[in-house]
Amino acid sequence: MKDLIDLLLVSCHNLIAYRSESSEMCTVLRGCSRLRCVHISYKFNVMSMKLYVGNISWNSTSESLKEYFEQFGAVEDAFIMKDKVTRRSKGFGFVTFTNEEDAQKAIEATNGKEFDGRALTVNEARPPKNDNF
Repeated sequence: MKDLIDLLLVSCHNLIAYRSESSEMCTVLRGCSRLRCVHISYKFNVMSMKLYVGNISWNSTSESLKEYFEQFGAVEDAFIMKDKVTRRSKGFGFVTFTNEEDAQKAIEATNGKEFDGRALTVNEARPPKNDNF
């Protein structure tokens, strides 16, 4: 079972840091210069797990990606990253499962397997690198 979260730092409606009961340290997810809200009012379990999905066909859509991964469990969200200017797929995306067990099943079943004509790279997503620190 995952740790309970007892501190959330929210900026512009994005989670930027958290602290679990078993740790004295805060885990920083992303930096932000304008902290708008500190929220400490309740505790909850961290249950969902986000997967990185690489080598996605440019013809794939977020909806088709979600449908493909739903065969392994409940999917909260699925999206394919797009170029801001051309709106063309960047060839990778993210799928968020509601629980870790389903996400692990999906990794084992889909990593290296073909989807829309391309062999996918699937693993647990890591926080983005922030070179500003």
